[in-house]
Amino acid sequence: MSVLLRYKSVVLVLGMVLFCLPLAARSIENSTDSESQESELPTPDDRGNYQPASPVHLTWAIVDRGLSGLNCYQTFPPNSGSNIVVSRLFSRQILETMPTDDTEEGKEVWVESSGKTWLSVRDPWSGQACWVRAHEDFIKPIEADSDSIQKSLDF
Repeated sequence: MSVLLRYKSVVLVLGMVLFCLPLAARSIENSTDSESQESELPTPDDRGNYQPASPVHLTWAIVDRGLSGLNCYQTFPPNSGSNIVVSRLFSRQILETMPTDDTEEGKEVWVESSGKTWLSVRDPWSGQACWVRAHEDFIKPIEADSDSIQKSLDF
């Protein structure tokens, strides 16, 4: 093989290596970012309750509640004086958190005296705020982008 041909081969290989290294580094960064985003999803405590978090997670999905659905209450906690159901939510429905007059700034999850947690969400039917139990049996956090939403709904 001539010296010129070897030189061209070495230059070609070096060019490919120099071109591919930034792409590989970007790919590693992106996979690390998506892994860290997944790990940032809220996790329930040992009793299944989601706790107040900062920053607030904005997108949630209803887990399978059967034909009866999940009640969304006008106030929290629903008790004998305030148990008005304003909406019924169904499996795989997407919810967004929504601050209300009852919530502190930046906290959409509220803990009642008995230790149950409640999440203020936007009622998909009326656009008004209502309250659902912030428990893994009823809701789960999902990523907000459309690809992640579809994957999250495969449960």
